[in-house]
Amino acid sequence: RLGTKGREETSVSQACSTSASVGGPSMNMQAVSQLENDFPEEIEEWLEYGTTKCVAFNKKGTLLAAGCHGGNVVVWDFETRGVARELKGHTGEVTCVKWSRNGRLILSSSLDKSIRCWGVEESSLKHVVELESPVMSARFHPQDNNIALVCPLNSVPIIMSLSTGEKCELNGDGIGDAENPLAVTYSAAFNKDGSQIFVGGSRGALAVFDTNTKETLAVVRVVGGAVVKGISFSSCGNFFLVNCSDRVIRTFSAKSPLECVRAEEQNEEQKGQSKPLPVMPVLAEFQNVVDRMQWRSACFNGNGDYIVGAAALRSEHNIYLWDRLNKRLVKTLEGPKEGLVDVAWHPTRTMMVSVSTEGKIYIWGKTYTENWSAFAPDFKELEENEEYIEREDEFDINEEEVGDCKKHVASDNIEIDIMEYTKPSAHSDDEDDLHYLAVERRTGRCNMSGDITGPVNGMTVDNGAPAVASNDVMCEGAALATPAENVTSDRKKLRVA
Repeated sequence: RLGTKGREETSVSQACSTSASVGGPSMNMQAVSQLENDFPEEIEEWLEYGTTKCVAFNKKGTLLAAGCHGGNVVVWDFETRGVARELKGHTGEVTCVKWSRNGRLILSSSLDKSIRCWGVEESSLKHVVELESPVMSARFHPQDNNIALVCPLNSVPIIMSLSTGEKCELNGDGIGDAENPLAVTYSAAFNKDGSQIFVGGSRGALAVFDTNTKETLAVVRVVGGAVVKGISFSSCGNFFLVNCSDRVIRTFSAKSPLECVRAEEQNEEQKGQSKPLPVMPVLAEFQNVVDRMQWRSACFNGNGDYIVGAAALRSEHNIYLWDRLNKRLVKTLEGPKEGLVDVAWHPTRTMMVSVSTEGKIYIWGKTYTENWSAFAPDFKELEENEEYIEREDEFDINEEEVGDCKKHVASDNIEIDIMEYTKPSAHSDDEDDLHYLAVERRTGRCNMSGDITGPVNGMTVDNGAPAVASNDVMCEGAALATPAENVTSDRKKLRVA
């Protein structure tokens, strides 16, 4: 009896503490959070073509680039789940893939000590730059596709011109020396407009460089002094996160480094002394307090409201989602018994993809439940069919109502210009942006039950449903190949989506 009472008291206290942490200051927080759960909940399907190591969406999320272990870069049509392009050229594992702003170029880095710039539409190789050490990451300048930021292994980052091959190392103020906190660089990233470069080092320091002059604007220290493994900016550009080796993901304001340096310069008491680096103020810290695990990758969601952390575990595929504003864990996504390699959030939809150590790309989506009463308040769901008796005057024409309707329509006649088109200000697309590609290879997608569910070569049947692969399809993983001579008469009814 005493043991039961103790368990009851413990459970009650746990329930109270849970409700306090989840509910917060508002009593209706739980009800509101259920309506505003704007994050994926389960794996919808998975893609497999080679052994994928890294992924990246284009600006609209219509195309997905995947770097593979064999050295090739695969471009997936994310709508039809088909392979649109396969770019071959690297002789080593691809470590990073990034899209240009207009979506027409892909920049890939590899362990073969080279970076390659690809023309996506024509599947051509634009530029090749050879380096002295393996390249861990490379990305385009946000405004100039001819400029690339490259991070070689155990070396300072490099700004280079892809057309001329001209290189400039970011080693201002002695960065690279043994006595400098940035002796070994692990990560680097442009800010939103590309005017500044944020560089993280192996001793917990973060430096900010001017992109044009290559001058050092600020050198600050991250709390804890741990290795800065990754830097990622939100879509708005006002915040950035740092993934450190002390198992903590921290968020900062994009203005914090420069503000810290200005505040330090105004302090006249420490002038002429060997003062330590200023510490940036942290907006929030996110970690797993219980397991204290490392994070393989970390990023923001599409609108920057959530922080995504991919756990660095060998046999678990766990992804943690935190609310950036409320600073609380909102969801833990558990996948198959495979380790995590990379994760990327869809730019415009409530979806994301994760890469496992087996080389599969898992697509996470949101679970939707039908609620017809939201559209019709008087809607009633029937468990069984019922016979409806029509009223005698139910469909009779009421002349008074028709007359009022005509008067209302006549008074609302407004001239509409259908010849001139004004692009919405919310979209910053250029006319030469590339968002879609024709699917070249017949591929399918696999759901979590292991069934190949198509679509086949980006096609749908006449009623709009995905085409289902039949027995005449040869399957290798999720890649399907249908010989032309085996196309049945039913396949002729398919139309291009």
